[in-house]
Formats: sequence, structure tokens, C-alpha cells
Amino acid sequence: MSQVGIGAVLAGTDGGSTMRRLTVALMPALTLACALPYGATAQVCDTNCIVRPSPSPPPPNEPPGFVNNSVNAGLFDLGSSFLWKQVNGGGTTSTGNQSAGGGASPNDQVQQRFRTWGEGYGIWAKTNDFSGIVGDTRRTGGVVGGIGFVVAPGINVGFAVDQSWTKVNVNALPQSARYGLTQLGANSQMSLGQFTLGLAAVYGFADVDTSRDTIPPTSPTVASYGAKVWAALAELGYFVPLGNARIVPKVAIDWIRVSADGFTEVGGFDPATVAAQTSDRVRGYAGFEVGQTWVADTTLFDLSAYARFVDILSESGFAILVTSAATPGVSQAVQGATEGHYGVDAGASVSVRVSQTLRIYANYDTRLRDHYQAQIGTLGVEVKW
Repeated sequence: MSQVGIGAVLAGTDGGSTMRRLTVALMPALTLACALPYGATAQVCDTNCIVRPSPSPPPPNEPPGFVNNSVNAGLFDLGSSFLWKQVNGGGTTSTGNQSAGGGASPNDQVQQRFRTWGEGYGIWAKTNDFSGIVGDTRRTGGVVGGIGFVVAPGINVGFAVDQSWTKVNVNALPQSARYGLTQLGANSQMSLGQFTLGLAAVYGFADVDTSRDTIPPTSPTVASYGAKVWAALAELGYFVPLGNARIVPKVAIDWIRVSADGFTEVGGFDPATVAAQTSDRVRGYAGFEVGQTWVADTTLFDLSAYARFVDILSESGFAILVTSAATPGVSQAVQGATEGHYGVDAGASVSVRVSQTLRIYANYDTRLRDHYQAQIGTLGVEVKW
């Protein structure tokens, strides 16, 4: 049966939103079976062959409460970014000699036991529409600061606080959200010979405000609710010194959980009730860092870059249950946009130590996934004593 024929059967046997959801779900398989891309022509033949244009691509899925899943995806990203700052002791994207702080020369014998650091950062992230699911664009600004100290030779611990503010805009739909996320982090780095183990844990909490316009147009439909983030990361690296240069192969694994409260929208046409949601994800990483340190007069410079391959090992809970005011007691499962299964993280850092106590640095990071990308810029300062 042709794509057009099957669509007609569905139209005759199902109705309303259920038909649209089934059409969105079945359309990729039907298109593949018919070997007809959108915009081509489908042929329906009996005695005579009639050529008809195939239907246009289906409109994006526009369920009520969709911004909730966009917000949760953003919380996953911010939790992961803060974890990586923590696992390296904070203050840099990548590390040289852990006992001397990020970006230090392997020959630098700085003996200060305490360090504090602060930075400002900006994040731009975009998820493309795919498989009938609407993506989003996120813009985040934040500040973070922390303190660390050496408890024994080769063992460091640290603590940090991160505060960020994010605006989410859903692609091509009048839906948006704002949230402020506060994160508390703890980290430890332990060196044994050329091996370094970094551990980090994060707890965060957010206040979320969402808004969407409805059809027919009325006042915006709004909601406010809370969300929490828990995360942990372990990274193992092997330091290979090459004079003042270095190569550091690394493997890592992280876990993150986002829990969002249930909420009921207010105002507008057909407000929705969204059930509480908890999502989990475990990812594995494998990659390497390269770096070079040199001294000019009394100033120490360090350049580094890294790349790592990312694989999602398991994930769950990325669908939410939505109940419309027009259909009380009937819940619809809505799948949110998530990142691709495989991906690449990469970045570079430049660090300038102007004295034995003061260092300034700048980092650039990118996250690349199927139908998702993020760009992160950071400026920071570190003081040691």
C-alpha cells in the first residue's frame, strides 16, 4: 500500500490528536518502505496510473507542557558542565600536574597548600527538531567560585558553588522558560605515580518558570515549579611528560539525575497538568589531553587542548505524562528532545600565571551530538597561597 493510501486509512479509522501522533510515529517507516522522500511524488495505480503529490512533512509535535522537557535537558547539560569543572579541581577545563592546579608545568614545584578561584561563563546550546519532536535553543550565563587545599602529598580536595541563569526558547513555537540553577560541588584528586584519579559530586536546585501561548490566543499559559539535580563523575588519567609538554590519556564515567516537580498551568486556553518526572543518564568517555608549558621572564604560560568520545550507556525517564484540561483523567506520554547516543566533546584552554600566587585563564568547550550542539566560553582567575 502506498504512503498516501495508508494515510487515508489512518484518517478514516482514527481521529484527532491520536491520528496525528500515529502519523508522526509511522511516517519515517512508511517513507523508507515506499522509498519516497518528502516532496517527491507517490503513485497510486489501478487501471490508470494517477500521479499525486506526496503530503508535506508532518508539523512538529506540539503537546502541552513541552517546555518542561526542554528545561530538564538544560539541567542535564549544566550539571554535566559543572561536574567537569569539579573533577579537575575547578578553575580550568583540563589539568596538568594536579598538585599544582590546572595547567601547571610538570616541573613546577609550587608549594602553596590553598587555592581559590572564580569565573564567569556563557553557554549557547541548540537541539534541532527531529522525528516529530520539537527542539529548543538555550542561552545561559553564570558565575562559579571555589576553594581547594592539599590535605597530603598527591591528595587534593575542594568545594565550589555555581549560580547560573538560563532562557529556553522552543523552536518555531511560542513557548519559553526561564530558570535559575544553584549547584554545590565537592571534588578530590589523587595522584599515584603517573596515574591521577579525579572524583566529583554535585547537588543542584532550580526554580523554573514556563510560558506558552495557546490557540485560540488568550493570555499566556504559565507555570512555576522546582527541580533538583544530582550528579557524580570519576575520571582516570595517565600523565605522560614530554619535557615541558604532556599527553594525558583519560577514561571517565558519569551519572546524573534530574527530578522535576509536577505542576499545573494557569491561564490561557486548555492549561495542562504535568506529572512529576525523574530522569537518569549514565555516560562513558574516552579521550586525551595535550599541553605545552613555557616561561617568559617570570610569567608562566600554558596551552592545552582535549578531545573525548562520549557514549550514553543507559538513560531512562525522558517522557512526561501530560493531562489536558479539555480531557481530564486522560494522560498523554510526551517524549522530550534528548541528545544523540554518541558524541564528541572538545576544547582548549590558555593559562597565564603572572606570579606564584595569581593565574588567569580562558577556556573554550564544545559539545557535538546528533541533532545537538553547545558552545561554552569561560574567563577565570585563580589565587594560591
